[in-house]
Amino acid sequence: MTVAARRRRGWGRLPLLAALALAAVLGAQVAHVPSAEAQILQRPDRQRPAPSTPGAEPAVPTAPTGQAPSAAPSTPPADPNLARLNLLGDCGSCHGGEASQFRGRDPHRRLGATLATAQAREIAANLGISPNARECAQCHATSAASCASCHGSVAQAAFADHITTGGGIVPLGAPGPLGRTCVGCHTGDASKPITHRIYGAGHPRLPYELDTWMAIYPKHWRGGAGGVGLWAVGQAVAATAVLDRVANAASFAPGGKPELALFECQSCHTTMDKVAWVDDPLRSMRPGYPRIHDANLQMLRILAKAYDPALADRLERQSSAMYQASTESVQATAAAARALRSTVAQAGGLGRGGEGNLRRLLGAFVAEAESGNLVDFAAAEQATMAMGGILSALRGSMPSGEFSAASAALDSCYKAVATEAGYDPAVFRAAMQRMGQAAGIS
Repeated sequence: MTVAARRRRGWGRLPLLAALALAAVLGAQVAHVPSAEAQILQRPDRQRPAPSTPGAEPAVPTAPTGQAPSAAPSTPPADPNLARLNLLGDCGSCHGGEASQFRGRDPHRRLGATLATAQAREIAANLGISPNARECAQCHATSAASCASCHGSVAQAAFADHITTGGGIVPLGAPGPLGRTCVGCHTGDASKPITHRIYGAGHPRLPYELDTWMAIYPKHWRGGAGGVGLWAVGQAVAATAVLDRVANAASFAPGGKPELALFECQSCHTTMDKVAWVDDPLRSMRPGYPRIHDANLQMLRILAKAYDPALADRLERQSSAMYQASTESVQATAAAARALRSTVAQAGGLGRGGEGNLRRLLGAFVAEAESGNLVDFAAAEQATMAMGGILSALRGSMPSGEFSAASAALDSCYKAVATEAGYDPAVFRAAMQRMGQAAGIS
């Protein structure tokens, strides 16, 4: 089905590179990407059920515990090695409904099959390793998708307590533990680092955003509302994962050579026939220096501008200090990154009180774009996904004509970030201005 046909049916899409990265991370084979798009890669705000009350995020319906789903969608066959995890015999003996849904719908169940694809073999060959080497297997092997890999293992001594209270496992119903569990494989962290070497070998980019992915994810659990609170925590967790690696001397090779995966790709990967550098007062960067990846920091600063301007100023000052330090020394950069961590954590908590005034947050995004600060592709992509979540939460309270116009503007934003190669900051800025006009905030 073509993009135009999907749009006529009221569907949208994630950016193509986001689609390819999501498919790769979740273990779908490249040949299955078109069907995966039709299944889970539609525009996120079109995927979410309408809120039951204005501004409220819905609970996620799933089958009751012990009950299998009524029907599983048509998907590629599950990895045959998954049987050895004995999901229906161990955790599934009590959580039969969840285990059945996982085996029937969850893209993670195909992780083991990923390592047998031609793409995986090519990447591994470029790296000079086996596809089953730890560098790949820690996220892509079948064992990486067991119940315990996300929920944690219940110790034998604590099993009785787990049966009676549900304790002893990672509390994935809380945004913080959920975000920290996902971030390792979906963006890379200190325990599962994505490196420039891996990207150079052909691995897709990882454009992850927690609330969006949870909205489009085929669920095998009950409940679990999303919204600006989950989005904010996801941004803070992703930003912290970058800061922790920047602050860790092990992220730098001997002689102070940085791990380039921690920097903004387009600050180096541009054509030489145009001047890509712009005088950016926010970052205070000199020409010729790559910028630390800061799309998540930018999202948190916009959030703080909407709900806590003083915190936004502090986040901006500390971020600018880190940008400047990155042109000076490894030690100065690491110290500046460490100083940012507590401010980032504080900003991540702002979302909990933001559900009541989402128009203010939407206005902050529009103002940031109009001021010329949302120029990087990664930041524009993150902002677009964030606005999809905001509109989803607002659609029960917005007049229908206003919502339709805002939704059309969001389509323009998605089109503007469809590919890195075709991205034009001016086109994205114009789409954001249309969003402000449609929502009556510009």
